[in-house]
Amino acid sequence: MLFFQLSEPVDVTSVLILWRKKDTDVDFYTKPDSAHGSFYSLNGLEANTTYEIQVQIMSGSHSGPKSTSAFATTQEEQDGM
Repeated sequence: MLFFQLSEPVDVTSVLILWRKKDTDVDFYTKPDSAHGSFYSLNGLEANTTYEIQVQIMSGSHSGPKSTSAFATTQEEQDGM
């Protein structure tokens, strides 16, 4: 699981989270979130894997540009988990 926070609060309709494994050509997976805020999480990710993450702000019928990619690596799997 990855947790992240937007650096500045935003007044929007929703936030779209796009993610995929780093250095892959697959389409981004999306996590639509109709409720907005500053904190988000991605669940069900593989352990010890680096992911590329982008954010897109949606406001009404308009969508903003996708953010610059950020990269995060999940922790190694814990014994007994």
